[in-house]
Amino acid sequence: MTAERVTGVILAGGRSRRLGQDKAILPWPEPDSATTLLAHVHTVLAAVCAEVLIVGSRDDLTGYRVVPDIAPVRSSLTGLASGLQAANTPLVLAVACDMPFLNAGLLRALIAAASADWDAAAPLIRRQPETLHTVYRKRCLPVALDMLQAGDYKLGRLLQKLRVHTMPESQVRGFDPELASLENINTPEDLAAARQRAQRLARRTAVNRAGGR
Repeated sequence: MTAERVTGVILAGGRSRRLGQDKAILPWPEPDSATTLLAHVHTVLAAVCAEVLIVGSRDDLTGYRVVPDIAPVRSSLTGLASGLQAANTPLVLAVACDMPFLNAGLLRALIAAASADWDAAAPLIRRQPETLHTVYRKRCLPVALDMLQAGDYKLGRLLQKLRVHTMPESQVRGFDPELASLENINTPEDLAAARQRAQRLARRTAVNRAGGR
């Protein structure tokens, strides 16, 4: 499976009520950083995907290809369906804009696992498939549209209707021992913890680089 066949889709249409500020334009990793959380996530996806789309009915995100929601009710399923409809490739890798610790190696492994025999490929964590950080085939779009038409906006129920290849947690931890790549930021406490993790990772990287000289 090559990167030319994959579109990265970043869902950025949420209201961020619990956090109290827009996740997409949140400075990252530090409060005074010039880079935003969305820009960081976009950079990671751009390394493994041929194109990257931002999904959300908003006009304040310049410099990106932004796709509006295709349904008035904001939900992860709405965002995924919007991305599937706009994608120019058979595969879509869907993540949220508030997942700061995406692991490129794990993403590539999921893309490779999404063979034509499956409708989707997802990490299986605590016996449940992840609905985001997941690869979907474009052929899933009619099923998603039927759900939206019926007023069912649960992304988890979409997976129940699909043939899903699940990556065991042990394999996921081989790339990401702490499962940090699956974490997102919903509250101020989550944000504080994520920034602390980012600082630890930066220090660890600096030490490893110094030791390799």
